[in-house]
Amino acid sequence: MSELEMRSFMQRVIAGFAWQGSGRIGERVLRFTVNIILARILTAGDFGLFAAVLAPIAAVETFTFLSSGPFVIHNERGRETGVLRTIFLLNAARGILLCALLFSFAPLVADFFDRPGIRSLLLVMSIQPLIAGFMSPRLHVLEKDLKFKPVALNGLIAAVFGSSVALVIAFQSPSVWALVYGKIAFTSASLVGSWLIAPMNPFRSPDFSIFGDFRRYALGAFGIPILIMAVGQAPAILIGRLDSMESLGVFSLTYRLAELPVFLSLSVIGSVLIPTYSTLQADRQKLRRVWLQAWSVICIVTLPLAILVAWSGDSLPQLVWGATYVTERPLVPVLALVGFLSGMLAITGPLFWGVGRPEMDRMMQLVRLLVVYGFGISLAINYGAEGVGWALALGLMAALSIGVTGALGVVGSTFLALLRKSLPCIVIGSSLCGLLYLVEVMFSPVGVERLVWSGTIGLIWAFVLIGLFLLPRGGARRFA
Repeated sequence: MSELEMRSFMQRVIAGFAWQGSGRIGERVLRFTVNIILARILTAGDFGLFAAVLAPIAAVETFTFLSSGPFVIHNERGRETGVLRTIFLLNAARGILLCALLFSFAPLVADFFDRPGIRSLLLVMSIQPLIAGFMSPRLHVLEKDLKFKPVALNGLIAAVFGSSVALVIAFQSPSVWALVYGKIAFTSASLVGSWLIAPMNPFRSPDFSIFGDFRRYALGAFGIPILIMAVGQAPAILIGRLDSMESLGVFSLTYRLAELPVFLSLSVIGSVLIPTYSTLQADRQKLRRVWLQAWSVICIVTLPLAILVAWSGDSLPQLVWGATYVTERPLVPVLALVGFLSGMLAITGPLFWGVGRPEMDRMMQLVRLLVVYGFGISLAINYGAEGVGWALALGLMAALSIGVTGALGVVGSTFLALLRKSLPCIVIGSSLCGLLYLVEVMFSPVGVERLVWSGTIGLIWAFVLIGLFLLPRGGARRFA
């Protein structure tokens, strides 16, 4: 790839960031607004029940994960219609299997949480993975080609539809069912949109010759979604079992506030980096340059956000959700740390998937799982939701140490080079901490005043980021 081609390619990458960022942030703002309303209509127990229902769904989805999306993006034949028909058949069969499994497991899940009402909730929610199984696989071709505009718009429109359904039901009959039907409505709208923006004929002959390549890729990725699911559902398993549904509901809503850094990294940047790394996998020099630059950029974006969220403390959930969602222990700073660490971990996972070595991600997630549950049980018993938050942070630290070591080997770089790329982030983070310390000493803001300070500083930093990284020409030059 020549320098001119590299410049053009990175401009498309930056455009992908911009569209994914706009769509995901718009979707998150919408959901945030809706959740603020729902938090005043529903109870913390309703949100806890919904989190408990999502746990077994995540479990069966990850145990049967096919890695079809990353495979289409990574494989050179991913654009072929026959290959996509094969992927569609596999995904549809998986959706039917998931629906049947959830029907069977519903009574067992209700017994585990000792909540009989979960059974009927799970029976209805089993429709959701069935619907998702019939999505158009050509969506992954759009991602492969870095055409994120229609993908982002589809997600935003689906979020509008799902949120509207949840609000209407909540106002008519306030209960956890509003969240359930809102989720199903979102998935249904996503299904319809997928075929509108990525149409294909699924009824002609599939190409089963791709099975060999797909099997090798799937075996390399086997177990990764299970490990990620087990970690992701640790709060529902540990808090829901060892504490209470109310505590789980508070944890879930608080994490939605504190997860902004991980949301920006995983859902926006991570989804664009997989096809980017896949395109550059044959050119180690350019791969190394892009990975190191991605590390620097994501660190600069996420660290200030995490610091501002942590400094806001309980003022944030109290204003957004209400006084009943404030915990006795400082939960927000812990979850802000979790968000930042997850954001940094998001740089290594896409690299391993993009270059066709997902088994390295598996080792990283296995260590993370062992640390989370190894510390999580005792911490949950002694410190409740805050203890689970610290267990998640410790797991991320362990996984990050392994992931960074593996990534440096893949791109052929050193810790010293990574440290040099991290210096701007360290300087910015230290300066922000100093500024917030001065604000604390001089004004001692509390409540809304504290949020005004953090929000103002955050907006200023957002405008600086737009000028530095998100303008297509400037951003392309910095990456290339």
